[in-house]
Amino acid sequence: MVSVFDRVWRVLRDDGTLWLNLGDSYSGGKTGRDDKNDGGGLYAGRQKGWTGDETRNRPVPEGLKPKDLVGIPWRVAFALQAYGWYLRSDIIWAKKNCMPESVTDRPTKAHEYLFLLTKRPHYYYDAEAVREPHAEIDRRTAQGLSRIPYNGKSNPETREFSGGADWLGQHPNGLSLIHI
Repeated sequence: MVSVFDRVWRVLRDDGTLWLNLGDSYSGGKTGRDDKNDGGGLYAGRQKGWTGDETRNRPVPEGLKPKDLVGIPWRVAFALQAYGWYLRSDIIWAKKNCMPESVTDRPTKAHEYLFLLTKRPHYYYDAEAVREPHAEIDRRTAQGLSRIPYNGKSNPETREFSGGADWLGQHPNGLSLIHI
């Protein structure tokens, strides 16, 4: 992968960014392919009358145990960092409607990592282009939100805070306080 990104390095502008999303895997286990290695997969093999004994075990990489999560995204990110890339951010992509997995001995993985890598310490990043809009909050919704002190002073009997702004709210540029 590092040699692939060596070519990316050559064509990426000095102020450019690289957004990397790699899947992960587990060490060892069955490949799900027939021993002829024709790419037919276990399901296709069963269609041809195979029993499933035709699968073969993947070798376990040195330093890992069977069924270990390999950590490929992080390993690649660290290898690129060692090669000279700047690892600027890791972003967790939480999948709200992820596909269920057939395994029963661990939870379904419902997230992936995205990495922001750059060639230089200074680069172009447009925060507005990747910003997601906040949910709208009306007065009824605000009634159910926790109160937060605006300036650290509060009246515990009325649960109101001095400073005029006393409810946590939403603002297009982030969290703010709403005057009620």
